[in-house]
Amino acid sequence: MNKKEFEAKEFAIMQKIGELKKREDIKEDAKKTFEAIESAFADTLGSIKSVVEASENASQVEEKLKDLSTKLEGVEKAKFGDSIDAIKTSLEDLKGKVKVQSDEKAFKWEDFYTENAEKTKAARAGHSHVIFENMKAAGLITTTGNIAPQPNPYIPSTTILPGVVPVTLPAQRIINYISRSSISTPNIALVNEINGEGDAAFVAQGALKPLFDFDFKTEDAKVKKIAVRVKVAEEMMTDVSFMATETERLVGEKLQRFLNTKILTGTGAGEEIKGINEYAGGYVQTCLNGKITAPGLPEVLAAAASQIRSLGFAGPLVAFVNPCDYTDNILRKDSTGQLLDLTGVLEGIEVVPTGEIDPDNFLIGDLSKYRLFVYQDYTLRYGYGLNGANSDFETNVITILAEMRIVGIMSQNEIGALVKGVISDVIAELEA
Repeated sequence: MNKKEFEAKEFAIMQKIGELKKREDIKEDAKKTFEAIESAFADTLGSIKSVVEASENASQVEEKLKDLSTKLEGVEKAKFGDSIDAIKTSLEDLKGKVKVQSDEKAFKWEDFYTENAEKTKAARAGHSHVIFENMKAAGLITTTGNIAPQPNPYIPSTTILPGVVPVTLPAQRIINYISRSSISTPNIALVNEINGEGDAAFVAQGALKPLFDFDFKTEDAKVKKIAVRVKVAEEMMTDVSFMATETERLVGEKLQRFLNTKILTGTGAGEEIKGINEYAGGYVQTCLNGKITAPGLPEVLAAAASQIRSLGFAGPLVAFVNPCDYTDNILRKDSTGQLLDLTGVLEGIEVVPTGEIDPDNFLIGDLSKYRLFVYQDYTLRYGYGLNGANSDFETNVITILAEMRIVGIMSQNEIGALVKGVISDVIAELEA
């Protein structure tokens, strides 16, 4: 309690006592009691004032306040109860304030230097000493202890880094080696030559020339649609700065990765395109069986390449293998522990490690023979659909739709340009 607060309390109490003295209905004995109280109060308040100003021991003041409380008990409460209670409440308040004030001894620099004389001398002499060990320390301020609520989303502030870190996925590399072009109709057909009868021959003069014939057979395919969609609340698109951009990126990537997968694995059934695996044949030649000592992946690919070449396909060959099999190949060593130089074995073959191929499997060939035709290129559209009994427009939900219309095809006359198989199976056939 400071001096100003005390003076306000002092004025209120003395004013209440003065009002009681002036009342006409007060008895003489009560009047004398109040006069005594007023006199004692003045003395007590003076002592209290000195405590407030000087922060000295207040035990004597507490005793005087106790005497005043006892005298007030003898006052006729029937008439003055409210006033007496008000004065007593003020006395109790003063008593509490004085006690708190007296418990905290005023800090004096003279006392401080006296108590720390030796440490002060040492500090002046250049030695390291903690002098202020007896001073009251303020509490530690921390971001978790002095900021509410916790955890706090605003303080300390946060820097949001630009962009979104995408999920890392294995690279899809097969699509880079196929043929791709556009078409303007939803159906395609190619014409395959079929071997006919007859052949050329040496003939004598005037002799009948040999006859041969040939046939043609069409092969067709229908355009298939590939699509994906996502539904997003309008508030999400508006309130999150990167939402629109990232949604478009993710939708596009999802569609493209699915297409890349089906270029290899599509079965051609239903609304699915026919992929490379459905066209590629297996390793079937036998001319190298049992003739190669300690064959490995390079020998398997070389044998498969010889099968392709023997069928007349002279285009560039690319072999796709699983990364584990690829690494195992380049770490092969001879009987002395030296790494094998297999570049000669794989001459003319580009080996591409990719997770698109399962372990212990391979695919090799001229992939330009597989053709992907795009009828409707990638499109991205925004719109509203149905959401139960309500429309998405009524519920502020946007549908983002991505789609393409494509078809994949390979001529039956060119399927010999591709060979797939199981590495360990071919090794078993080749091994001497």
